[in-house]
Amino acid sequence: MIAQKKSLFDIIVNKTIEWGLIIFAVGSPFSISLAQLGFITALIFWIVKLLFMKGIRLKGTFLDVFILILLAGFILSSIFSIQPVKSLRANHNVWLFSMLWLFFNNTDMDQAKKVLRILLITSILMGIYGLFQSVTGIDLWRNAVKPYGMHLYGAVGGFGLHLTYGGYQMMTALILLAISLFGLNEMKGSTKVLVIVSTVILILSVVASFARTAWMGLFAGMIFLGIAGFFTGARKTSWIILGALALIIILILSSWDMRQRFYQIFLDLKQSARTQLWGGSLEMIKDHPIFGVGSGMFKSHFLKYRPDYVGSYGHTHNDWLAIYLRGGLVGFAGFVLMYVFYFKNMIRCSIVAYKNDKLKFSLCLGFMAAIISFMVAGWGQNYFTDSENAMLFWFVMGISITFYYGTMKKNRLKSKA
Repeated sequence: MIAQKKSLFDIIVNKTIEWGLIIFAVGSPFSISLAQLGFITALIFWIVKLLFMKGIRLKGTFLDVFILILLAGFILSSIFSIQPVKSLRANHNVWLFSMLWLFFNNTDMDQAKKVLRILLITSILMGIYGLFQSVTGIDLWRNAVKPYGMHLYGAVGGFGLHLTYGGYQMMTALILLAISLFGLNEMKGSTKVLVIVSTVILILSVVASFARTAWMGLFAGMIFLGIAGFFTGARKTSWIILGALALIIILILSSWDMRQRFYQIFLDLKQSARTQLWGGSLEMIKDHPIFGVGSGMFKSHFLKYRPDYVGSYGHTHNDWLAIYLRGGLVGFAGFVLMYVFYFKNMIRCSIVAYKNDKLKFSLCLGFMAAIISFMVAGWGQNYFTDSENAMLFWFVMGISITFYYGTMKKNRLKSKA
């Protein structure tokens, strides 16, 4: 059968989508403006593709139902909030969810690897820049670097906040760490060295961010990779992870600046601004268990529960509490089920990839480790509504699903052969 020749219009649309995703990958680790330019360009031309190109239809994923439940929860919660119109408008960031479908519908595994490679390279460069910032206190872009103690500074990379930078580098570090641990045998000697050195840079950049939530997320992702190594028979990998965790903790404790920051994790669990925010959030949930309070309504309710609170209270500093307050019981259920079915299917993908392609296997583990880190870091910060981190989250979800369907399809074809 002769393949139908593509028109010039089709070629332009597809190339523009491809370049939009590449621009996103280049800009995402340091510039929200550049990342959104690429994202929006690719999104617009994908819509054009769906509307005007023959034979093109929207491909669904195994997460669609749960994401729709999450969105339905947001809408219901807003409708039943004290200011419905304002609350509905506060859901404006849900357009970022479209990255999942945009990526899945417009890339195969080879194209996905290309975009990921570009994103990781830019993230590594920002890792080097972040380490420079942490030591010198110099920020060439925003002058947003702040001292944490007497000698070191919290790295921000190209972002304006150390939390955003730490949360971003945390996810990319874990993807590259998984490749270093499980996929190096598929590479040549010089490439192996480059990947290992780059992994160390990304991990150190997370440490240099002084973002405690990112530290906890990084530790959680590393523990997951260690467990994966244990259950796949790569016991040596588990010991490497254990040694790496020990070295990171020793590094943190050996620096007076970082040691004080590390101790604050445990102090904050006892009494801090965040415990006040979490306590007030839990009381809100107790009073509004079905619909929550609606998007953008946290600030309007908080002082009712903590009238003596002094400080910033724009959000919950906790993704899980924020989702319940934004989406009520329905939205929270969709949020949890999204994760459950994501890991269920990605574990299946990893098992299949383990038998056939170690590099693909390492990427599947890296994607899961990155999502786990996001989930854990979200217990102390609102990463889900931070646009830079949220775009990377949905990017990782999209590339995960691309790998899932590509791997399972290839396995089915192989089984039939």
